Amino acid sequence: MRLTCGLFSLAILAASTCASQAQTPEEVVAGYFEKIKAGGGNTVAALMHPDELKKFHAMMTPVVEGALASPQAKAFQKFADPSDPAKKRTMTDAEFMNLFMEWVELVQPGAMAALKGATIEALGHVSEGEVKHVVVRVKVKSEGLEVEKMSVLSVKNFQGVPKLTLTGEMKGIAEALRRRK
Repeated sequence: MRLTCGLFSLAILAASTCASQAQTPEEVVAGYFEKIKAGGGNTVAALMHPDELKKFHAMMTPVVEGALASPQAKAFQKFADPSDPAKKRTMTDAEFMNLFMEWVELVQPGAMAALKGATIEALGHVSEGEVKHVVVRVKVKSEGLEVEKMSVLSVKNFQGVPKLTLTGEMKGIAEALRRRK
């Protein structure tokens, strides 16, 4: 259950970045959420800050490599090198993020379906140096119940365009996946 919630949180967080034309941190968050609803999880990398993509790739690579060398390898074949299925294929940070999010959609289809019907309201932001922390209210309906969650998502400019950063939950998700071995 904890891993499912973590993956769901990952999908929500991934669903909270910016569209390049967005100007305010709130627009960044709303634009990202709409993009993931329309295009799915494998569209998020373009909205993430490049430094954050690099961190995500480094954080999740050991998880994927460990899974490919284990009995769980079949579940991770999207990541496998075609010439050596026990090794992770070479890909950019953005390709890895998009592929990972596509994998999340495959293993947690209910979470992604719930996200497609969710609503998000960006309530405002607080500046901390170059990082803007946006408070959002996410409402998800599932099996006749509406769940409301308050979250903080952060954005940081890259070449003048606001981009989403990773959250502390991401490290927890990586650790939970490592422990599943």
